[in-house]
Amino acid sequence: MPIPWPVRVVVHPVSPAAVGSAPPGIDRTERIAAPDTCPDCGTACTGDGVERDRIIEDIEIVRPTVITRFIIERAWCRQCRRYHESSITAALPHHRLGWHVLLFVVYQKVAMGLSYGKIQRELQRYFGLRVSHGELPGMVAEVAQLFGPAYARLIALMRQQRAIHSDETSWKVEGRPTGCG
Repeated sequence: MPIPWPVRVVVHPVSPAAVGSAPPGIDRTERIAAPDTCPDCGTACTGDGVERDRIIEDIEIVRPTVITRFIIERAWCRQCRRYHESSITAALPHHRLGWHVLLFVVYQKVAMGLSYGKIQRELQRYFGLRVSHGELPGMVAEVAQLFGPAYARLIALMRQQRAIHSDETSWKVEGRPTGCG
């Protein structure tokens, strides 16, 4: 089949990383020693070499979990005859896990559709955090209860709008179509 002329050439922009531009900062520098012998012929290499730079951007697979100990001061009220303390805002009351963990779990469950087992493995793999399988559904339910009224207000506001855009792109879960998004 003949090629129709003129041929339209589409040039895609090249990523800055592909042309060698350095990232804004270097977190770590490692020196790689030159080999003592030539890997091709085995001859001893001389000390008269040159250096070159190679920049590699990567992610840390396991990040340390930040464990914070709160020392909570309590004050005695003579009138009430009991101690009072300020609340901690880094986590929900009676929870050992902070907001970032809770919101990570909710995002993985609701937005990404992951099972609790997969979320549990992600927390261990990426953050070194051990969470029991039974804790996760309770966390999602508590966050849903906490933010439920705000969500209901958003839905009510959306229903008052003249036009609402929705993305109806379908996706597959475990190889099966799920319908519209």
